[in-house]
Amino acid sequence: MKNLILAMGIMFVAVSSGMYTNIVQAEYPQSTTTPLAVDLDFNGRNITNAGIGTFNGVRIPAGDLIMTGSNEVIYTNATNSDLTIRSNGTGKLSLNPSSSGVVEIGNDVYIKGPRPWIDVRAYGAKGDGTTNDTTAIKNAIAAVPTSGGNIYLPEGTYLISDTLDFGAKTLDFVGAGFGATVIKLANATSKDMINIGDGLTVPGPADKIGVRVANMTLDGESAGQTLGSGIRMVSGTNIVIERMQVIDCKDYGIYIHGNATTTPAIVLIHGQTRVEYNLKHGIFIGQSDGVVVDGCWLGDNGTTNQDYYNLYSEGYGSFRLINSWVWQGKRANIRVHASQSWQIVGNYILSSPRENILITGTSTRDGAVGNITGNHFLSASESSASTYPHIQLGTSSTSKATSISIVGNTFANPGAYPVSTNVDEDSNSYNNNVAGNNINGSPSTITLRGSGSEKVSNVPEGVSQINGIRVPSGDIIMTGASQVIYTNATNSDLTVRSNGTGKLFLNPSTSGRVDIGNNSYGVTIGGGTGVILQHLSATATWDPPSLNNGAVTSTTITVTGAGLGDIVNASHNQIGANNVIVSAHVQAADTVRVVLRNDSGGTLNIASGTLRVNVWKY
Repeated sequence: MKNLILAMGIMFVAVSSGMYTNIVQAEYPQSTTTPLAVDLDFNGRNITNAGIGTFNGVRIPAGDLIMTGSNEVIYTNATNSDLTIRSNGTGKLSLNPSSSGVVEIGNDVYIKGPRPWIDVRAYGAKGDGTTNDTTAIKNAIAAVPTSGGNIYLPEGTYLISDTLDFGAKTLDFVGAGFGATVIKLANATSKDMINIGDGLTVPGPADKIGVRVANMTLDGESAGQTLGSGIRMVSGTNIVIERMQVIDCKDYGIYIHGNATTTPAIVLIHGQTRVEYNLKHGIFIGQSDGVVVDGCWLGDNGTTNQDYYNLYSEGYGSFRLINSWVWQGKRANIRVHASQSWQIVGNYILSSPRENILITGTSTRDGAVGNITGNHFLSASESSASTYPHIQLGTSSTSKATSISIVGNTFANPGAYPVSTNVDEDSNSYNNNVAGNNINGSPSTITLRGSGSEKVSNVPEGVSQINGIRVPSGDIIMTGASQVIYTNATNSDLTVRSNGTGKLFLNPSTSGRVDIGNNSYGVTIGGGTGVILQHLSATATWDPPSLNNGAVTSTTITVTGAGLGDIVNASHNQIGANNVIVSAHVQAADTVRVVLRNDSGGTLNIASGTLRVNVWKY
């Protein structure tokens, strides 16, 4: 015999034994809330709904509950009461339709987890913007097993009054999208919103994500706080911040900085994450390893006239800032301070009150070994015209920038916000290279003052020449017709030279020629003071007559451009070893007379040959 406990109300049960038999009714006595217990022998058979109505509180020791009608419903009809369908112990709950059916779950489903995820509403979070959801969300985090898990925050505004501390857990913490899921810091909380890592252990093995925070807005409500950052990372590896908005924090938007025990490593901030309107640095990168900021928006971070930036890197913080939009920092957009091994590549960096990028060091560590490549710079020095550059390399003997490559960028200078210069290097900085940049607008200058620093191939607006290329190996090939290498700066020198003991070859093709100088400015040779304006030449066939010793003969040859007083020399290819004197002078405009005198001591009959005349105009 088995017990059928009828928990409440009136219950009709048909016990099947081949045919429906033994209809049993059990009900509460009027004077007590204790239900009656009725012993029924199911003999392992199925309980079948005979169209009787609502089952309320049936316990079936064996067999199936079969509902034979169409579109049947198991539900509680008591207002605001919960209905729980669960398995017991380690058993599974299977919702298993026929092959042509589906399982439909609605309207809202709160999954307590931990698999496949934990819904914070299952732990009591309301997300209504007024209820304090701190405890509920913390309980959800605590429910994540040590092996890791996923927490989901549906659309809503979740008010918190304490830090959500992930500790060393491996965790996905995901919302419904920034602007849809909002975590807001309650007034006067003055704490960080999310903390990743415990500063001791390293979550997240190398082959999986340690922590991912995605698809939500963190609103720091700075006006009601005295401190507090959006996300603080003190340790951990393989950390992903994705499709986030971190706004209006009293301190930093995202703070990444380890300690002597461990550092955050392999950190990716990406997916159009927006970090904006935070009162200190938007992103602070301190002691860390391998931080990548990719495809983000960093804007309006900092406080006017205070030393805060959209992105700030300090000390042992290696990073890559790529494919992002960085604008309107309250002091400068980016500062790299005593950091080494970093890259700023392919970004749009604009609208800074001072520098767009400031690179500085300390007395013991330079801002060094960095690469600024393929960025577009637009508008700097907006707080004071012509005062600040787009990029500042070092500021003093104790704040140097060294071994920085600034290559292939575009500097755009609208007339309303002129910079002092595009790149400005302090004289104490050194070994910096500025090459292949395109400069649009005025000024078009790059100012390098340090030892070993070079500026090469930087092209001002509308100019098609290349200026000062250094090629370590291989050839410079100019494929267009009639190409020119020249300096366009007024009164500036252009030097083409070999190095050391090497020779400089000006070597045209077999059908070409080398032209040096012009008839307005000329050339000098060997550093001399004589300026050769033009070299003219002409040839003709001449057969001098037979000459006795001491006899003279002459002829004239046309040399277009020759003028009185020009220096002339001449030669005849049949004179050979004979003692003959040949002289020439300009007899009239475009006409040179050549005189030949026989001083051989005997009669000479020089054969017909080529007479060549050279005229040098000074």
